[in-house]
Amino acid sequence: MKVAEMRMLRWMCGLTRRDRARNETIREKVGVTSVECKMREARLRWFGHVKRRGMDAPVRRCERLALDGFRRGRGRPKKYWGEVIRRDMEQLQLTEDMTLDRKYLCYVICFCAVLCVCLISRNLSRGSFGNSLSTSSEVEVEYPIDISYDADQNFKRWKYTTYNFTLAAYWSPYLVTVKESDPDGPSHTGLFNLYLDEPDPKWASQIEQFDYLIFNSAHWFTRCSVYYEKNQIIGCRYCGLPNVTEVPINYAYQKALKTTLKAINSLDKFKGVTFLRTIAPSHFEGGEWNKGGNCVRKSPFRSNETTLDSISSEFYKTQVEEFKVAAEEGKKKGKRFRLLDMTQAMWLRPDGHPSKYGHWPNANVVLYNDCVHWCLPGPIDTWSDFLLHMLKLEGRRALEEKLQLK
Repeated sequence: MKVAEMRMLRWMCGLTRRDRARNETIREKVGVTSVECKMREARLRWFGHVKRRGMDAPVRRCERLALDGFRRGRGRPKKYWGEVIRRDMEQLQLTEDMTLDRKYLCYVICFCAVLCVCLISRNLSRGSFGNSLSTSSEVEVEYPIDISYDADQNFKRWKYTTYNFTLAAYWSPYLVTVKESDPDGPSHTGLFNLYLDEPDPKWASQIEQFDYLIFNSAHWFTRCSVYYEKNQIIGCRYCGLPNVTEVPINYAYQKALKTTLKAINSLDKFKGVTFLRTIAPSHFEGGEWNKGGNCVRKSPFRSNETTLDSISSEFYKTQVEEFKVAAEEGKKKGKRFRLLDMTQAMWLRPDGHPSKYGHWPNANVVLYNDCVHWCLPGPIDTWSDFLLHMLKLEGRRALEEKLQLK
């Protein structure tokens, strides 16, 4: 069927297979939906019509017919209509309850089809976040235009003109305002001053225009730092400064996360959806990161084989607690928060780190055995799969709200 369809579309465009034009390019030029999608739409419309009829209707009585003495022939059995419908509903994540409202079902069928096409064309389900929103192997490659405000490599913006789509990547490991007071520091990894009640203005001043905001932070809070509130020192972590109190690692992180979420809730013009991605734990074994620890496993953990380490567990609990508070507060202001929970899935993947292969041999790096960052491709692909599913759910919620308003 697909072959015959593409043959007709090429004929309409005056092309042949020798022209080597991609199917997607031809579809875009013609501007028609595929026959397969239209057939699925027709099947689901009829299914909704049948389900809305009474149980005594002839079309419903056919559902309860039983064929006595019927034997299937040899070979692959043919699919029944019900089997095909179940497959269609699984693809669009529909339930039978949605079929009772004719207008609602019509919107959902059309919306899900359009949403699926848009997201696949941007390749959201493969690669890291930056790569996943760039190109697809099934369409013509498009290179984005750099529209960054300045030359700072930690805060970049790219625009894909064909899709009218803007991607921004802001590197702010502490989320709050930070100043490096000593490049070396007590552990030769630097000493940082963290202002826990001040969100980093570099990202806080630029997010109001975006539809989706995805943020995370945790690992950097294990570094040596001095903590400030209202420009006054309140404590530190391994700073070695006289008359400065050591405070638990989770104290600073909770304060910084609370400040970040509060800043998002205070932005009147930001109407997008905020995703908090939970911590992706590190996997050092045989020692700490600076004492010979490494990650050399070649297969995942089983779910009953290990438990989350104490530091990652504390970070995760803090993220969930602060998320719930911010989501409840944001609900009153019409803001939407979602939890992109990747912690348990990533904890079971100690085999996904680059270890000593994350840099050139004999390179002068602080983290020689890298068991914090992730290989690509690798377990990190799961993040895009989760994100794609959550974006589809957001589309469905938006449609439901629109229908309720009508």
